[in-house]
Amino acid sequence: MGKKGDRKRAREETEDEDEIQDPELQAEIAAIMAMKEEQKQSQNGDGEEQESKPKASVYNKDAMMQLAESMGVDSMPFIENMQISEYELAFQDENDDLEREMAFYNHAILAVKYGRDQFAKLGIPFQRPDDYFCESVKSDAHMARVKDRLILEEKKIDAFEQRKQRELNRKFNKQVSAQRREEKARDKKLAIESAKKMRGGEDAEDKEKPGVKRDGKKTTKRIAMDKKYGFGAKERKKAKLNDKKSLNDFSDYNPRGGKLIRREKRGGGAGGKGGKKGGNRPGKAARMERRANRSKSA
Repeated sequence: MGKKGDRKRAREETEDEDEIQDPELQAEIAAIMAMKEEQKQSQNGDGEEQESKPKASVYNKDAMMQLAESMGVDSMPFIENMQISEYELAFQDENDDLEREMAFYNHAILAVKYGRDQFAKLGIPFQRPDDYFCESVKSDAHMARVKDRLILEEKKIDAFEQRKQRELNRKFNKQVSAQRREEKARDKKLAIESAKKMRGGEDAEDKEKPGVKRDGKKTTKRIAMDKKYGFGAKERKKAKLNDKKSLNDFSDYNPRGGKLIRREKRGGGAGGKGGKKGGNRPGKAARMERRANRSKSA
């Protein structure tokens, strides 16, 4: 805070110094002080303050016209008096603001056109050239300060507008998000209801099933597939369930508690693991001898 206060105080001191160095400002201040001194002297007659009475204004048209004629205004050339009095105001109701302002506007346009024509006749240029730069009343430093102040005000306005727009967007986004949540919940509810209807069979009746005729009878292909593969998941579930026969079947029961039991295979051939010893199958040498005999005989 201390540094900012020092900077602000230094800026104010520089502004005051620039204003003091301005000669035109000094001249204006001196004129104002002189006028105040004159008013004080007029109010103080013999050292006592006297009440200043307002002077009564008098409008003497004849005297003013006589004074104008004595000055010879009408006889002066146009460049000297620039008098344009050829047009009159034309309006019916002076209390009508719109009609009165339009009359002023039209009268000003006619006067400007007349003045341009008069300047053109006299050969006097009345337009400012393109490369003309008029002298500024204020100094460059003063105008730079004014420019900086205007830029600062514009930045403040832009920041305020952006903050306001952000608040509006935040409110709008909340409304949009709430609306989207409602739509999502509504769609989810509709999907659940449609799924429930399909499970109940309401929609399944309207839709034709594959492998079923219009009269409700199964096709021959469907019957063959059902006979070969069953009815899908229902059949598989039923296959895993116990019935009276499987409940009383102890053929797979292992009394040893999970230990390996070697059982002989029924009808096992000779040489098999579960077969009898000394089967009818000849040995390898005998088989080779038989093959040799067959090849010789052939």
